[in-house]
Amino acid sequence: MNIWIVLLLCAIPPLFGWYLFRAPRRRHGRLSKQQRRLLAQAIPGWRNMATPTQRELQHLTWLFLQEKRFVGCDGLQVTEAMRVSIAGLACMLVMRRETALYPRLSHIMLYPDAFIAPRKEQLPGGVVQESRQTLAGESWDHGQVVLSWRHVQEALAEPDSGHNVVWHEFAHQLDSENGPTNGAPQLPGRRAYQTWAALMQEEFNRLRQAVDHGLPTALDPYGAQNPAEFFAVACEAFFGRPHQLARLHASLYALLADYFRVDPRHWMEDRAPQEDELPGYFSVH
Repeated sequence: MNIWIVLLLCAIPPLFGWYLFRAPRRRHGRLSKQQRRLLAQAIPGWRNMATPTQRELQHLTWLFLQEKRFVGCDGLQVTEAMRVSIAGLACMLVMRRETALYPRLSHIMLYPDAFIAPRKEQLPGGVVQESRQTLAGESWDHGQVVLSWRHVQEALAEPDSGHNVVWHEFAHQLDSENGPTNGAPQLPGRRAYQTWAALMQEEFNRLRQAVDHGLPTALDPYGAQNPAEFFAVACEAFFGRPHQLARLHASLYALLADYFRVDPRHWMEDRAPQEDELPGYFSVH
């Protein structure tokens, strides 16, 4: 069965949640001068953003810092630069959306480097296999995002690399607002879910075929694992490589631009490879 149709059927029942999570951002405050400087250093394309966009992001970052708690792990001392950088990147995903600010999130757990996470997998016959996995980030549906600060720094140093652990994990947070993390975030109605499911299934299949054939892709191959990871890597490309994504996946880019209500091409310089720099990719459909 079409994976995205399944997630559509799972997502429709809690549509009332769309209204639940709509909340005016009434609290007012202002980042300090130092925080504004740190934010400007962390946000890709900050200088090219219109002043109202910068102010909106500053306000959301201030709200995030008021509402969410950062916890250092493995001896890491959380600095103001860490807090502001992560908060600002996370708020880029919700700048124009009239929703509460990650309503289920309470804590950001920050490790100095990749961390070990236990895993349990149920095998045929009811056998449970335990394992340990090294991760750069993880999003939990009970109020936490876990991040490796080293990997956050790598994203800050190369904003157009197509890899950003903050955008990736906070995309999962958006995905889980309406229930299971399945690649379909909270949308305004049945028709929106139908459009989303159809296009995402097509793009997901395209990525899986490219990966299966060993062809270069405009999206991180990690997204071929499942619809949830596909949505997360698509968000990384949308904000980090918008020009390339718009050239190679015009319909996907338009869908995400409609969802996020922003067009990052206005901020980010076009440093992405041109179509002829991805040989063979377009032979797979």
